[in-house]
Amino acid sequence: MDSQATVSVVARINELHDKATGEAALAVAHASEACLAAVTCGGLLIRQKESIQHGDWLLWLECNCPKITARTAQNYMRVSVKYTKLLSEGSAEYQSLKDLYIATGILPEPDHPTSTEPRSTAPPPRRESRCPSR
Repeated sequence: MDSQATVSVVARINELHDKATGEAALAVAHASEACLAAVTCGGLLIRQKESIQHGDWLLWLECNCPKITARTAQNYMRVSVKYTKLLSEGSAEYQSLKDLYIATGILPEPDHPTSTEPRSTAPPPRRESRCPSR
């Protein structure tokens, strides 16, 4: 390889390294924002659930937050409670929602999987809305 080609390759390697480290830093920042959003959303869901008449929560959630499944709402609420508790006990900083879910017990530790079967990443099937027409 001639020296001009080597310089070009070296420049490209350094350029890609800078891009990779820059994108990684953005990913960490976005993951931290996702954690904060999940905790905050959970707190709001808890307050809203407390104001809803007993037995009406799931219908309220379906009608008012159709993109949030009951399970996701439960996870957000659980992570909000547990994260708040961790904060009161000391430090609770996480760089990803997965780490936050593991720390709060929503997900198992990686060394102790609950299932060996791969989880589906397909969205849940759409179901008929029970919400009254607006």
